[in-house]
Amino acid sequence: MRSQTRAALVVAAAASFLNPYMVSALTVALPAVGREFHADAATLSWLTTAYLLASVVCLVPLGRVADLYGRRRVFTIGVVLFVLSSVLCALARSTAMLFVCRIFQGMSSAMIFSNGVAMLTAVAPPALRGRLLGVTVACVYIGLSLGPVIGGLLTEGFGWRAVFLGTVPIGLVTFWLAAWHLPRDADTPRRGEGLDGPGVLLYAAMFSGLAIGLSTVPAPASGWLIAAGLGAGALFVYRSSRVRSPVLDVRLFQSNRVFALSGVAALLNYAAGAPSAFLVSLYLQYVEGMTPAHAGAVLIAQPAMQAVVSPAAGWLSERIEPRIVASIGMAMTAGGLAALAAKPPGTTSYIVGALVVMGAGFGLFSSPNTNAIMSSAPAGAYGVAAGVTSTMRISGQLLSFAALTVIFNAFLGEAPVTAGNLDRFRAAARLGFAVFAAACGTGVLASLARGNLHAAQATPPIRAALGREPTDA
Repeated sequence: MRSQTRAALVVAAAASFLNPYMVSALTVALPAVGREFHADAATLSWLTTAYLLASVVCLVPLGRVADLYGRRRVFTIGVVLFVLSSVLCALARSTAMLFVCRIFQGMSSAMIFSNGVAMLTAVAPPALRGRLLGVTVACVYIGLSLGPVIGGLLTEGFGWRAVFLGTVPIGLVTFWLAAWHLPRDADTPRRGEGLDGPGVLLYAAMFSGLAIGLSTVPAPASGWLIAAGLGAGALFVYRSSRVRSPVLDVRLFQSNRVFALSGVAALLNYAAGAPSAFLVSLYLQYVEGMTPAHAGAVLIAQPAMQAVVSPAAGWLSERIEPRIVASIGMAMTAGGLAALAAKPPGTTSYIVGALVVMGAGFGLFSSPNTNAIMSSAPAGAYGVAAGVTSTMRISGQLLSFAALTVIFNAFLGEAPVTAGNLDRFRAAARLGFAVFAAACGTGVLASLARGNLHAAQATPPIRAALGREPTDA
């Protein structure tokens, strides 16, 4: 492996770790934030929502900026801004200040997360690409697994501000590796291309309306926000099909079946799996009577299995069509969710077994699917493709939690979970698992229908039509 490829792998791995770690670690620290600032649960939830929303709005536009003006350049600026925003979060003196800093942090994380994968894809030999992307996917799951553990230890030992400061050393090392060990970018953007400002605004309005609207269901204004987001999305697609240099070339979805259906499969897979830990955690504590620590020990089975399986799945996707490996993974995830929907009470080992199956399924799906998206995109659009991958993941999370809100409102209304309504909570949880199992099963169909990546790589007319070879890494 060349030194540039090795450096790109370390940089992409660190970038893949930071984003999920920051989300999961802060979740444990939020009660301490609430006690210090006397904030209610709704306010605290928006500290996470603001971060995710800022990330999802910026991922594709900033990926486009990186494709135009240099991926290493945008990445290193993003690392600097992420470190700065983390320090500002640690220095916050109110929830309002922390909210603004979290938006700032989410935007900078978008500059890091998508470009790390894009830089690795650009320098990795095709024969190694699957397994190297598998390592970055494993780092996402390691971040999700270690976040609550490290966040809990830092919060208990040093206070919640240490959760933010703990990311600073990782950020500084990542900056050093990217700035001094990756190839320099071209000094000028690609000729005749620029950033479509109106397109960026429409894209931001689309995701802001949809994300905030879905997050506030069933509030009266949520329907108007969702409608506004859909309207902005329609205008965005219309404009993107007509301007010379769009933020996101819709031809990637219209003419490239592997890319389009891989994105759909990612959306459905993450929508199905994202709320599983949340639902299982509530189920274990409310129904099985476990302590939070005991429930957390059970839940770690899934991301631990994902981290183990992901690198091997990436290696498999270099030898077997990614759609086959990913589809098997999605089918396993659907099976695990269906098992949870049918779970008899009082059998913790049954839950652990279902989580292990789901973890293996996620691991088999994620690396090959990421490989399919990145390898089917034109080389000049790796930043956008990586942004699409991350956008599908976060959008799936937002959709699934919106669906959960509707389900819980239908069964429980605004009543808290108590011993008197455990049957209704159990019914809501089982319906949620069943709905997400069905979504994952639908995703298997999309995954199988995407076509063969290896055959598409042998005939590259789409690549020639959509983008030139990049002048930067």
